[in-house]
Amino acid sequence: MATSNFSGKTENGWIVDTGATNHITHDVNSLSNVEQQHNIPPFQIHDGKTVPVHALRQITLGKRLILDQVLGVPDFCFNLMSVSKLTRDLNCTLTFWQNFFVIQDLHSRRLIGVGRERNGLYYLEPIKGGKALTARNTISANTWHLRLGHLPVNRISLIPDLSVSFDCKKTSFCDVCYKAKQTRLSFPLSMNKTQHVFIWIHCDIWGPYKTKSIYGCHFFLTIVDDFSRATWVFLMTHKSETKEYLLQFFNWVHTQFHMDIKALRTDNGLEFSHRDLMSYYSDHGMEHQTSCTDTPQQNGVVERKHRHLLEVARALRFQANLPIFFWGECVLTAAYLINRMPLSTLKDRTPYEILLGKKPTYEHLRNFGCLCYGHVNSKPRDKFAPRAKPGIFVGYPNGQKGYRIYDLESKRIYVSRDVQFLEGIYPYTKSSLGESRQVSNEEPDAGNIPLSTDLCTDPVEEPVMESIATEPISPDIEVGCSESDESTPTVENQQAATLPSKRQRQVSRFLSGYQYVLPPSLAPVENNTPPSSPSANSTASRNWYQKFTAALLAIGFRQSTADYSLFTFTHGGSFVAVLVYVDDVIITGTDSDRICKLKNYLDTKFHIKNLGKLKYFLGIEVARSPAGIFLSQRKYVLDILAECGLNGCKPASFPMEQQHKLSNESGEICKKSRRISSAFCDADWAGCPMTRKSTTGYIIFLGSSPVSWRAKKQTVVSRSSAEAEYRAMATTISEIIWLKQLLQDLEVSCTTPVSLFCDNRAAIHIAANPVFHERTKHIEIDCHFIRQHIQSQTIATKSISSQDQLADIFTKALGHDRFHQLLGKLGISTLHAPT
Repeated sequence: MATSNFSGKTENGWIVDTGATNHITHDVNSLSNVEQQHNIPPFQIHDGKTVPVHALRQITLGKRLILDQVLGVPDFCFNLMSVSKLTRDLNCTLTFWQNFFVIQDLHSRRLIGVGRERNGLYYLEPIKGGKALTARNTISANTWHLRLGHLPVNRISLIPDLSVSFDCKKTSFCDVCYKAKQTRLSFPLSMNKTQHVFIWIHCDIWGPYKTKSIYGCHFFLTIVDDFSRATWVFLMTHKSETKEYLLQFFNWVHTQFHMDIKALRTDNGLEFSHRDLMSYYSDHGMEHQTSCTDTPQQNGVVERKHRHLLEVARALRFQANLPIFFWGECVLTAAYLINRMPLSTLKDRTPYEILLGKKPTYEHLRNFGCLCYGHVNSKPRDKFAPRAKPGIFVGYPNGQKGYRIYDLESKRIYVSRDVQFLEGIYPYTKSSLGESRQVSNEEPDAGNIPLSTDLCTDPVEEPVMESIATEPISPDIEVGCSESDESTPTVENQQAATLPSKRQRQVSRFLSGYQYVLPPSLAPVENNTPPSSPSANSTASRNWYQKFTAALLAIGFRQSTADYSLFTFTHGGSFVAVLVYVDDVIITGTDSDRICKLKNYLDTKFHIKNLGKLKYFLGIEVARSPAGIFLSQRKYVLDILAECGLNGCKPASFPMEQQHKLSNESGEICKKSRRISSAFCDADWAGCPMTRKSTTGYIIFLGSSPVSWRAKKQTVVSRSSAEAEYRAMATTISEIIWLKQLLQDLEVSCTTPVSLFCDNRAAIHIAANPVFHERTKHIEIDCHFIRQHIQSQTIATKSISSQDQLADIFTKALGHDRFHQLLGKLGISTLHAPT
């Protein structure tokens, strides 16, 4: 046994002694089950004095560390723990290191106790109150503070059996709580309360909020039970849905609790006084109480609950830096957590406990908005496919034991129980929004309180986590540029329109085009703004263009009247087309021999440079695949981004927020916005908030492939939506007539009337009726040429629903779902292989 020079008694620490045969303690009063034994011989302490001994049945130092037959010697100075007796009684092993030691179960290796070295001795410190030293890994109060929706630390201490170690005075400062929960001093509260659940409920509607939630909701209905303060939240698109949710809730209470609600308190909103609801109140003897006008304090229970919900919801959103359209998920999760929070009005009990008669569990809670990985249950399963996919944790489902996960790849919300969480990582960072590892396999307890009936899995928006230029190109696409032209770019990453196979009969003659560059001596003076036709160039350009035109006309080529840059040659079954722009020339056709003769002829005249197959022309990249030809303007877009200094920006899934209007205060308005569209026309009436002018959008298809599209502000202010649509029809028909002339030059005949789809019946009637009308007399005469082409059956106007109007994508900012729905119908596909 080790000796010491001091004579005073030690603290309650136990010295681990390999030389002692029994456990010995001097603190008899702190021990339990003390029995005086007279047959035990006296004990001689270190100073030679003989003292009596008390036999102790048991002393508990931890949950699994229990000492039997401890000898109590009040005059002894130390608490000694015998290693031999401890290993024999507890069937354990002790492992000593330089500064500490551990006690473990011999078979399971489970940790029983831990001690440290002090002054050359190994001490085991007991836990006050008889609790285990190391029963399980503790989690910091700050982590539980985040998991529980920023619940105050003093409230966390009220939750029993929570693995948490904290000091309320030493918890870290949380600025999210101040930003989310700062409020004015409250009014005095009424102390009148009911005696049991569902005697009296409080209801109110919050909203409308300016931004739609993921599922397009602007409101939420809140129901609070007066006795238990249990809260139910239902997201709503319109206030008219209140009746449906209230009736569902009444039936749920009757079925689950065999009770009928006796009183309902609301404000004076008409949605609570619907005819069907009033009939239900009367049939079931329910009293409907309403607050006075402009007196929300009379419905203070639900008003304060709204404040509590929004405080927690804001904290959840700020914590994860989520986009604002996640506000609905934040509110639903806030309601779920509030039902499990101890409330002072309930004497520090939870609504869940009062309503259901059992305490809630907390082990399944995780940090809202954190990164997680959901297990993939794909069928049939690919042996080399990923076994998990990344997502964002966005809440707890109703009626399912799992987690709601926002899939970053498929843009959907799904429910899964096989999820692993990285609670310290949030995919949405402050820089990407312009604002601002612990793994578990346990199942959550979703409980029986319905928080929402909205569990659909529609596609939603996702954060972009990769740069533009990192996506690989599909191996089926042949891309690249001529090795001899250093200025011609390569295709790395773009979206292009696919040429469908059913149109290949008409366009197959153009699939073998070649590109040529004329020598510098014949090239015009460089101009940073390319002209729309060669006649608009400088004198050198005009001289070159005239010389090139004369050379082609001399060998039988015909110049197009629709586009003076296009030259065609037709002889028998042979067809050759030449397109020239400044010093770039494209040659294509059906007769390879005649194309070779033309190349030789041009080479003798101008000394041309052969660049091979067409791959890049006027900012358009050309790629080939078995599915057809892909056209892309990726390099053109990247050049614009480089000029604006935005090369490092992240891509967006759709160009503008829904219902967003451009203004001078928001930045410079784009003069032109071009998107793929076809023989569909549309107009956004008075869409410009400054000039109140309308926007025309159209798209024209050749078969299934878009060949012309436009979005442009109209030159005059329209007095009605019909007039704006009528002007859009006139602009579209002008483009159709020009395209028909161009197709005739390319030996493509258009004998049937072109179908022009418009979603405004009034505009269609104006176009079909040539009779003078009071409402159309101010419209310019040139717009009325629509009627001439309708009568000559060149154009056939047809009505279409707004939902099927493809040109809608050109006239206004659309939401994510609508934008990608129309994008798919326009024939847009990607050049990138799946990653």
